[in-house]
Amino acid sequence: MKKHWTGQKLASSKMACQYWKVTSSCTEDMIYIEAKLTSVPDVVCAELHAIRKRIVSSQRNNGPMDHDEQSSESSPTHVSPSGIMLLLTTKSLSDDLKKVKNGEMDIEKICLGCMSSNTELAGQHPFFKGSLCKTCMEKLKENVFAFGDDGIHIYCAICSNPGDVFICSKPECSKVYCHHCIDLLAGDGAVKWIDDKEPWLCFLCDDALPSVCGLIKPRPDWMNCQKVSALFSVNEVTSPVPPPSRPKSALRVLSLFDGISTGMVVLKMLGIKVEKYYASEVDKDAINVSRLNHGGMIEHIGAIETLNEGKLSALGPIDLLLGGSPCADLSLANPARKGLYDTSGSGSLFFEFYRVLKTLQMTRDNCIYWMFENTAAMPHRIRDDITRFMGIDPVLIDASWFSAQHRARLFWGNVPGLGKTMIPEVNIKLQDCLLPGMNRRAVVEKIRTVTTNTNSLRQGKNMAFPVTMNGNADTLWMTELETIFGFPVHYTDAGNMSISKRQQLLGKAWSVHAVKHILQSLKLYFECELM
Repeated sequence: MKKHWTGQKLASSKMACQYWKVTSSCTEDMIYIEAKLTSVPDVVCAELHAIRKRIVSSQRNNGPMDHDEQSSESSPTHVSPSGIMLLLTTKSLSDDLKKVKNGEMDIEKICLGCMSSNTELAGQHPFFKGSLCKTCMEKLKENVFAFGDDGIHIYCAICSNPGDVFICSKPECSKVYCHHCIDLLAGDGAVKWIDDKEPWLCFLCDDALPSVCGLIKPRPDWMNCQKVSALFSVNEVTSPVPPPSRPKSALRVLSLFDGISTGMVVLKMLGIKVEKYYASEVDKDAINVSRLNHGGMIEHIGAIETLNEGKLSALGPIDLLLGGSPCADLSLANPARKGLYDTSGSGSLFFEFYRVLKTLQMTRDNCIYWMFENTAAMPHRIRDDITRFMGIDPVLIDASWFSAQHRARLFWGNVPGLGKTMIPEVNIKLQDCLLPGMNRRAVVEKIRTVTTNTNSLRQGKNMAFPVTMNGNADTLWMTELETIFGFPVHYTDAGNMSISKRQQLLGKAWSVHAVKHILQSLKLYFECELM
């Protein structure tokens, strides 16, 4: 069984004038990590700070460690260039875990992140029996949808920490489990048993022997999509808005970062009449796709930065504002991300959406509905900052609930029913999206998140092709990928556009299925076509 050091994913940042190296060696009792640094990215400091807090918590619960430990008394946000020694015990069980193993304590009273009961618990772990404290819950929310370029999870499915891990061999899963959690929670000899087993299906994908699982016990309803979604929506997400007493009118829409006009596709599918659809987009290929499919129904109005108060006022009344700013500089998958406030990156474009929203709200007497989307795999500080500006908690929606693709996204907005509408019980599989009559067979049930990277069409740790044709491995055809996203076949087939460019446009697009689920309530408020 191949081990995978997810700490190296954290170290993959190619920042100028910064060099840092992590080396590790294992002994029977501990993992020894030495970091030599000249300049440390903030993301690394945050991880080191989290590890240091776990060590302190462990010492409080279990007493001092049995080995000589060189601890830093300096501020956790400052790292000495001479190096840091981090010593993590892997065999010493806390008193709490001993009590659980002896049947003297319920595992639901223990945080699976820091392995302690001496902390206020925030709620149940969504996948395994056990709980999480507030700090570890935030860490799980931040990391649960963080994937590397290979589509493999970056953080442990139990404690949400990086480290030396085992990878599930099931391509649709690719969750990872750190040796630390397996040592503490699984049965005796589990690490060796897993190490010798290839392929290995993880604790969620296979009914392993109780002697192997130990305390790692999946919740019976861990696959319930509402469980993870509920972690993000603490308050009432939307306030009930009664349907207007006035006659229903056609919808007037402003779509920012419009891309290939997913919003218009959804509104057409729902049968909502659209009086005007303004689109702000700068990608010429995306604009060509929109014009080819929707003609004069869409009016492109240029870059969002040019939409000042005068131009917005000239558009007339807007009923619905849509947008999803670029996520590259906000995503955990990008170690070199510039964040929300660096204006040299794309993350700060969020504030352009916020500016347009506030401008429209100040110039409208009646309600304007709005929806903002971004990646679920963002640091919690960025998520919290966006929430603070929006004044409303995000709702997590994964396209896999409606389609054959995993695509977890956060949605902020005031569209009626957002976050309160029940998820329909559908299970669309990849095989349902393949062109018939061509002897094409799906290798997986659902594909991983499609990005602008062509490798994102490969599946699992072995980077397998998702389809076979006549028994031979094959990739997805663009028409099939369009179907997976919910677009009509050949939707992106505009001009002489290459296959790779068509995938890039789809990789930046919303899932039609997910947005349709959100906007369906607008049928109660606006005029609809006779179906």
